[in-house]
Amino acid sequence: MLFGYVGTPTSKEAIPVAEKAGIPYIAAFTGAELLRTPFRRYVVNFRASYYQETEKIVEHLVTDLGIKKIAVFRQDDSYGEAGRDGVIKALEKRKLQLTAEGKYKRNTIQIQEGFNSIDSTSPEAVVMVGAYKPCAEFMKKVKAEKKNWKIINISFVGASALAALAGDSAENTIVSQVVPSPWNDSIPIVAEYQKNLKKFEKNAEFDFISLESYAAAKMLTKVISSIEKPITSEKFIAAAEKLSKFEIDGLPLSLSPSNHQASNQVYFTKISDKKFIQINDFKSLK
Repeated sequence: MLFGYVGTPTSKEAIPVAEKAGIPYIAAFTGAELLRTPFRRYVVNFRASYYQETEKIVEHLVTDLGIKKIAVFRQDDSYGEAGRDGVIKALEKRKLQLTAEGKYKRNTIQIQEGFNSIDSTSPEAVVMVGAYKPCAEFMKKVKAEKKNWKIINISFVGASALAALAGDSAENTIVSQVVPSPWNDSIPIVAEYQKNLKKFEKNAEFDFISLESYAAAKMLTKVISSIEKPITSEKFIAAAEKLSKFEIDGLPLSLSPSNHQASNQVYFTKISDKKFIQINDFKSLK
């Protein structure tokens, strides 16, 4: 099996190879729709999709905050396209259109042209679909230019790295997440994650990405432990589809023959003094 691979462009190339070989492609670190639609028997996702994240983002911006002029700043590749398409779909559902789109070239921090494309339309909010370095540069530019835009990043950005690099420019930035707070040890899986992380790496910092990886690995081992040896690729898929609704230490998940995405949960956090505050009510952000 292939487990925990990172990225949309990379997954786009890897999945056809895995499918041809009959090898399960499990818990990739991407919410792209191409891993979900059309249904792929050998792909088992852990996290919520980018469409689910962007639907919730747009819902809160429009319904709770009354924002209608929404732009997208994105990476110029299939990852950025996936996030942008999710925003457009959510806007169309509410009879709205994307206000503007700004892009940057992958593996660069050349954000000026993308910033200008967005700035010329005077948006109320910008949904960012990118990596933490260019997104941090964009946020610094927003602060320097004193733009009163709501900034929302989707989960792939790497929230901790973004907050550290953007510094004061990250204040009040919203980040959608696909796992609960890694600091909330009232949730059993978070408490176990914290304990084990510190056991094996004393100086490690708690983080959304490593918690997602830990939870995905727990899902993987749950499936494997239910298989009668010898373990094969086909047995793995069959075992995953038999799980139906289940729970991993307080985290509700579900898999079936027609559903290969274990979690549909989307959470929201606000960066405040380089810390992450859970958002329970978007109306409080007005």
